Amino acid sequence: MKRALAVLSLSLAACGSEEKPPPPLFGGFSPQESRAVIFAPAVCTVPFVGTVSVSAIGLGFSSYTDLCGLVSQTQLCGTKASSTTVLGVAIKGTPGSGGVTDAGPGTYPYLAAPPTGPFLAATGEAAQVGPSPTCTPLSGSPLDMSGGSITIATVDATHVTGSVNLAFENGSVFQQPFDAAVCPELPPNLCDLLLGCFTPVCVP
Repeated sequence: MKRALAVLSLSLAACGSEEKPPPPLFGGFSPQESRAVIFAPAVCTVPFVGTVSVSAIGLGFSSYTDLCGLVSQTQLCGTKASSTTVLGVAIKGTPGSGGVTDAGPGTYPYLAAPPTGPFLAATGEAAQVGPSPTCTPLSGSPLDMSGGSITIATVDATHVTGSVNLAFENGSVFQQPFDAAVCPELPPNLCDLLLGCFTPVCVP
């Protein structure tokens, strides 16, 4: 009997020690709009990586509408005042300048180390900002992606479908299926996007 009670106690302890699921991003962000940007292949020089041939699909999830207009206005170096935005980029590449085909269906994982051969990779950022004219980041923002992946199911000239499972540096996650219309405007320069945004524009 004592042995049975001991086994039961261990079982209950094991159940109680199960890991809790990670918290949702920003307490449960539910986007009002999702849009995609398709980047043609380019040869870029990226810090800590070197010369790479890359193509990409950018995804945006926002608490506001007209995300394509914001992309066109800021070239992905800006944000909407008093808003929440999640950006993810699925990148297909190969080291060197040998060329790469368009990014397409597949799973693009977060890479913790620079690639040494042909790769699929995902990067992303989440931000909540205050009102204009400064769009000052709110507490706990912005957040860089630290794990997870982007899955692209289908791609054509007008829509991209799939799902994102993005983990961020504070332990929160953003999981979302999407059917995102492609922004018709000329996309920003992919090499500039990979180098980062240092002087963001605040759009009222």
